[in-house]
Amino acid sequence: MSTRILGLLTTTAAVSMALSGGVAAASVARNAPPPAPPQANAQSGHPASDPAPDQNAAANAEPKPNTAPQQNSAPEQQAAAPESPPKGRSEAKDGTDLKACEDAECQVEIKDRQTIKFDRKLGMDPLHVRLDGNRVTFSSRGRNGVMVASMDASWPRATTTYNGLTLRPHRAKNGAMILDVSHD
Repeated sequence: MSTRILGLLTTTAAVSMALSGGVAAASVARNAPPPAPPQANAQSGHPASDPAPDQNAAANAEPKPNTAPQQNSAPEQQAAAPESPPKGRSEAKDGTDLKACEDAECQVEIKDRQTIKFDRKLGMDPLHVRLDGNRVTFSSRGRNGVMVASMDASWPRATTTYNGLTLRPHRAKNGAMILDVSHD
């Protein structure tokens, strides 16, 4: 094996490790709870300033009762990625009609656990959709193998290609998940 190929393999492995570490870190950051709001100073009504380092250690050691009302962070998460989009007209060109994708040229609103079927003459196996917030996972099992692609639809250029089929998921203005499908 030449040193050129060995160097290429080493570089590829390093890039793969760096990318997978970034994805794992982004996943952890996405699931982290939001920071607590600053508490007001009782005397001035202004947000409290950071305590001195030794006071901070004491504050972390013994829990204080929270007198402020608890805020529910669920509405903020719902606004970013609603479980079910609001009622009304779909922003997708083909609406929610998955049959429009039979020719592999469509723009449809998708939901979790849906299956998109293609015309037999295209030779494409059904495409299964899974949604988890902004995370979209496509899978297809056929006689030639299994394809699984997972991506963050909040990225403006999130795309994947499978057997000449290009999939571009994105969020609509009303929060619905829209999928653009095109065939080469």
